[in-house]
Order: sequence, then C-alpha cells, then structure tokens
Amino acid sequence: MKKYIPFLVLVNIFASTLFTQSLSDKISQVHSYMNVDSVTYFVQSLENYGSRFQYNENRKEIANWLKDQFTGMGYEQVELDSFLVSTRWNDNVPVMQYNVVATLTGTTKPNDIYIIGGHYDSFNQTGDPHVFAPGADDNASGTASALETARAIKLAGYQPSATIKFVCFAAEELMLSGNSGSEYMAAKYREQDINLKLMINNDMIANNPRPLNESMVSVNYYTGNEYLKDIAKQLVEEYTVVTPMDGGRDTWTDSRSFHEEGFPAIYYDEYDFSPNYHTSNDVIANCDMEYCTEIIKASSAMLIYSIEAPGIVNNLNAYDVGDGASIQLSWSADESTYLTDYKIYVGNSESELNYYATSDTTFQIVSGLEEGNQYYFGVSSVDQDGNESITRNISAVPNSLPLTPAALKAEPKLNAIELSWDANTELDLLGYRIYKVPVTTFDYFPPLTFYTADTSFIDEDIVSGMWYEYFVYAFDADSNYSIEASSVTSRAVTLDKGILFVNETLGSDGSPGNPSLEQLSDFYLSLPESNYEMDYMDVWDEVDFNLAHLGAHQTVIWHIDKSADVNTYQYIDVIKEYLDYGGNLLFTGYKPSKAFANSTSMINEYQEGSFIYDYLKISSSENSLLALNKGAKSESNVYPDLELDPEKINSADGHIKTIEAIFPVEGSNIIYSYQSEYDSSNIKGSLKGKPIGLEYLSNDYNIVLLTFPLYYIEETQAQEFLNYVLKNKFDTPTGVKDESDDEKIPTEFYLSQNYPNPFNPTTTIKFTIPNVGHEYIRLLQTKLIVYDILGREVKTLVNEVKSSGTYEVEFDASDLPSGVYLYRLQSANFSSVKKLMLLK
Repeated sequence: MKKYIPFLVLVNIFASTLFTQSLSDKISQVHSYMNVDSVTYFVQSLENYGSRFQYNENRKEIANWLKDQFTGMGYEQVELDSFLVSTRWNDNVPVMQYNVVATLTGTTKPNDIYIIGGHYDSFNQTGDPHVFAPGADDNASGTASALETARAIKLAGYQPSATIKFVCFAAEELMLSGNSGSEYMAAKYREQDINLKLMINNDMIANNPRPLNESMVSVNYYTGNEYLKDIAKQLVEEYTVVTPMDGGRDTWTDSRSFHEEGFPAIYYDEYDFSPNYHTSNDVIANCDMEYCTEIIKASSAMLIYSIEAPGIVNNLNAYDVGDGASIQLSWSADESTYLTDYKIYVGNSESELNYYATSDTTFQIVSGLEEGNQYYFGVSSVDQDGNESITRNISAVPNSLPLTPAALKAEPKLNAIELSWDANTELDLLGYRIYKVPVTTFDYFPPLTFYTADTSFIDEDIVSGMWYEYFVYAFDADSNYSIEASSVTSRAVTLDKGILFVNETLGSDGSPGNPSLEQLSDFYLSLPESNYEMDYMDVWDEVDFNLAHLGAHQTVIWHIDKSADVNTYQYIDVIKEYLDYGGNLLFTGYKPSKAFANSTSMINEYQEGSFIYDYLKISSSENSLLALNKGAKSESNVYPDLELDPEKINSADGHIKTIEAIFPVEGSNIIYSYQSEYDSSNIKGSLKGKPIGLEYLSNDYNIVLLTFPLYYIEETQAQEFLNYVLKNKFDTPTGVKDESDDEKIPTEFYLSQNYPNPFNPTTTIKFTIPNVGHEYIRLLQTKLIVYDILGREVKTLVNEVKSSGTYEVEFDASDLPSGVYLYRLQSANFSSVKKLMLLK
C-alpha cells in the first residue's frame, strides 16, 4: 500500500504541471505549430538530393537550400559559415565545407548562446556514397529538428531572452578520420570566448519499430554535465508521448565536439538503432515521422526550458537531525539573478513528490517523519515571474541513533596504521569511538578504546608484525552509539620480520612440471638457513591483498612456478608501495613481461614511467615459444650456476620452455644468462646467452629478478643462491634479537595522542625528547601547554629543561567545561599540536 505523509498538502508535482503557466505555455505554443507534414517535407527534400556525401559537388547547393529554408521562415541573420576539411578518405586534401547557421537574437541576454542542430551530410558504406547516400534517418531527421524548431518558434512569435543558433552541421560522418563542422564551430567558439550555455544535438531520430505510445528515446549525456540528462528526461515525459531512457556517455557525434571544448552538451537519438544505418535503405519509407516529430518536441522543450527557466539548485544535502523524525535540507542558489524563493517537496518515492513548503532561504527542516523510513526530497527554484525549475532530488532516512561510519579504510604506514572513514552527516554527531583488538591466537589482549572528533586516526602504538582489528562507532551528543561498527584489519609497515614467501602458483597434482601446493611450500621454506624468521602465503587466497601483507617483512620472495598462473599485474600497486618503503624483493618466475607489464607479446620495449622500467629496471624483453632452456649461467663470480633438476621437469630432453630474456636499464646488473644445449643458430637455442637474471641494489630498495622458477633448480644450488642473496645483497636479519635494542636512546621528537580521549576529568599525554647531540646528551628547554579552541592558554603542564627520554604527564581538567582543547609541545626547533576532547 502506498504510504503518504499525513499533514502534507498533497499537490503532486508530476500529476499537475511541472512549471508555472508562463513557461509551460511558451513550450506548448511552439509545439502547437509543429506537425508531421512539415517534418516529412524537410526529410524528403534532403533525401531527394540522392547523396549528401561531404565530397559531392552538390554540397554548397544543399547548404544554400538550407539557408533558403531559414530565410523563408523570416530569419534575417542566416549565414554559410565556411571552413576547410581534411580527412584520410580524401588523402587529407583540404575541401571547403559549409555550416548553415540561423540566429535569433535574445531580448535580455543576447550574449548567452544556445545551439540546437544536427548534421546534414550522409554516407553509404554498402555502395558508392558519391552516387547514392539517402541518409533519411542519418541524418536528415536531425537536420529537420533544427529547421522545424526554427519554423515553429517563428510562427509562435516566441522571443527568447537568450540568443538561439539553429545549426545544420557539415561533414560529421567522417569526423573520426579528420575534422568536422562541429569541431570547427566548437573550437572557434572557445577561441572567441563565446558564452555558449548549451549545445543540443539530434542525430538519427526517426527509426522506431514500436507503436508510438510504446516508443523510447535515448538521452545521451557527457561527463560533468550529467544533470542535463535528468532535466531532459523529465521534459520528454512532460511534453511527448515517448519514454526517455538513459543513453550513452561521451558518445562521438557533433555534440562531443562541444564537450571536448568544455561546453555543456546533450544529444537525442532513437532508442532502437536503425538496421538501415549507412546503407541504401536509409530512406524515408523506413522512417517513422510521427516519432521523429515527438523527439523534435523533446529537444525544443529542452531548448526553451534551458533559456527561460531558473537554474536548478546546487549542492543539495540532506542531514539527519538525530531526533528520528526530522531531516534538514540545505542547498546553494543557482547563479540566476531573479530568484525569489524555493519550493520543497517530500514523498515516499522519487516519482511522487508532494509539496511541503516554500522557503526564501537555502535551508529547510522537514519534520513529522517516521523513524527508519526512506524519504525522497526535491527542491526547486522560483524566479520573479513565477517560473519554477525542475527539482533537484535527494533521499534520506531519519534516525535517532547515528549511522554506522561508512567507507572505513586502514592504510599501513611506517610503524603506524592510519584509519579513515567518511564523515557521518547527523547534525547532533559528537564523534567516533574506536576499539582496537590485536588479532592473535596465542594470547588474550583486552581491547583498547580511543575517541576522536575527526574522520581519521593514526595508531602509532603497534607491535611489529601484529595484525590489529579496528571497530569504529559513531556517537551523538546524547551518548547514542551506532548499533553496528565498521571494522577493518591491518598491520603496520616495519620491515623487520624476516622473509615472506609469496606463492602465486595455483598448484597441481604433484607430477613433474606440475608441483602441488605442499611441494612448493616445502621446497621454498627449506631453502633459507634455519635461523631466519619466515612466513608463507598464497596470494590468490587473500580477498584483500594489500601493503599490510608485505610491509612487516624486510624481504619478500615472490615465486610463480607455472607459466599459466601469471597474474601478478593486479598486485603491482602493492609491490610498488612495498618497494617505496625500502623493501627487498626477489622475484623468481615465468614471464615478467606479463607479470609486470601485462603484455602477451613475445618482444617488448618498455618506456620510462612504467613500473617494469622504473622499478624493476627492465628496458626490454624477448621470448620464443620454441626456445628451450636448460638452466642459468652465472655472469658473476659470486653467484653459482643454476642447473635444472631432472626429477622436477616433464621434458624428455631436460629443457623447459617459456623462459624469457630480459635486458637491463642502466644501473641494473646482469647476473644470469640463458643456458641451452642447442646452438644459438637453432631456433631452439635462439635465446642462448641472453640475460635471464638481473639485480638492482640501491639505498631506496633492492631487487633480484629471475625469469625462471627456483623450484626447478637443483636444491643445493638454489639454497646456495638464495642464502647468498639474503646475506650479501638484502642483509636480511635472522631471528636473533639484538639485546641492545631495548636500551636505544630516542632519535626524534614525538608527541603522542592523549589517552583516554575523550576523557573526564584526567588524561595522560606522552612525549619523547631525542638525543640531539653527537657525543653527549643535551638538555633542552621544553614546554607543554594546553589551549582552548580559540587559542587562549588554559594550563601549562611542562616548562623546564628536559634531557633525552620519554615522558608522561597527567592533565587534570576538573575545573574546565566540556569541549575540544589543543595541547602543544615545544622543544628546541620542534613544535607539535594535537586535539583532546573533554566530556563531562
């Protein structure tokens, strides 16, 4: 059963008239002069030329005929706006073309320009377009829209407040192979800084296989001007018998030219695409002229409405008041200079909005709603003549409890985790409560609680390698909390937890050449010396693989042991973040070209700016389906040769396929080359001697990259190789703890967030003073002062000389009122400020 709001005046915006009488009458009066016979005459006359192909000799004759139509209607400002077109069709030889432009000057805003039009050239891809290209639907129908709109406006005596340009565009059909009439005009308008308010295009508006009352029209729109689609669709419903449908976005046609130059544009075309497109069958006998006339009414209504109606409101927002019965609406005014007030509508669905109130401000509280129900709100602007704009709509649900914070994200940082979420919009919202729970199976840790008024929180109190789950609740001034929390799990970047093996191989039956998951994990985990701290993961088994998975580890060993399982490209953003923090990466696997450049080509050249070039230091790669590999020859006296393990491969001649050669960027070193028993003159040995292993060592990050899986190498050689890299290239720490770590002297200033926060009446503030000297600990004058939100000093907590160390200070706010305060630490040249919240 339909639900109504009891006390509302039930005047339905759609059941009555969308606009006041004056604007609606202008549109209806123009429409009263439109008729099918006139539209048919224009389309048939254009078809009668046989072909309107842009390189036909009759192109100027057609342009002059169009000009005569406008002048015969009584338009005095009509011109052939000539320009040169070059396309590949004509070997880029410039040929003169002619846009036909009729102008109706505005009465009060002559410098505001509105265009309505369509192209008049035609094309035939099934025959010679020089001979026959009737183009009734494409696009005599669109040309007829400009002509019929101009004719009806002149007969109706409509005097627009802004200037209208009725344009028949030349040379649209080949615009993607050269330039066009619309591109010429749009570029000229941009160069001359013309104040073009809207371009309305009609292209193919006469094909309709349905009964007229069941027909549909596509309303196509452009990025940044999506609101025009909503206006156009409402006008189609108001003034025609067809049904509006969302069309394409940013479609190539004449309107796209204006969009590319930054002008607002929209265009109409038939919903059912013509089967006669660009054929000899695109004749008027295969067109629906009644349907075409309806679309012309739709686009002309859009033209008149856009000129005369007040602009729709902007930035409409709906805020939950928090009492379970009210929603506050706010908006900003359109730039129109003659607005007098706004009308507010409310309903239980977007299609049935009922009048609620009139406001002369950009603010309205809608009351008397039922908690938990979704309501739809519309706001329109009204000018001094009583013309009303289309509504801008929004929906909201009144609640007494805050909503669960949305879009919670956790971003690993160096020795910290940063949480962020979208702001709640409840007007009585006070802040957010955060629960932090360590994720562990071997011990119990009680949850920690934090409070903040911001939509972000940085947790720097972390244990290396520990995963934490965070729960975020919203709470209001009445201490109501959201029923549910948003939650997220993460851990910090610490780069100190030893080795992480990342497996990308899906695993098989364990036969030679088809290792099982168990065989892979057993092999790789057996390679490092026993005192390394190690972890292992299957990357494809992680729902949300991110930096938290890699960032705790100093070294990541990424292996792909079947060529069919290469899907690394989806993870390169995470790998890039890891390297940016200074991690060590050893990649051992098939097809770096596909893994890191998403290329399936055999030969690739990489450019600066790509991940594979900038980070992995690979300039090019080469592969061959027929080349056969039998291990890797060391190109350095510190690396061992690597030979294939015959027990693990399924090749009778002891070779493996699809091993890729990679060539280094300057600064990267070749460490291994392609080995094969076949001579390089044989296609099977075509890659012999080419690089298949590189290393790049720097102060930023370190990489060793092999284009073959270590799994297929003799185990003792693989162990020798890997342990050499871990010790001598990556300096990977073992699990033995440096006992001196616990007594390290602080090396940087730091001011922690107070705890608890909010608090009542006491809280603790922790700060660190570093050793800023080279040989001796210096004493520094240190101040810690609390201020109110206006910057007035409230209390001095510290004002003395402090030596290097970590300190805790208690702040007692028993004598202060509730509110947000600031505390500032200043020592030497260091200064830091944080917020705290007192709740009593």
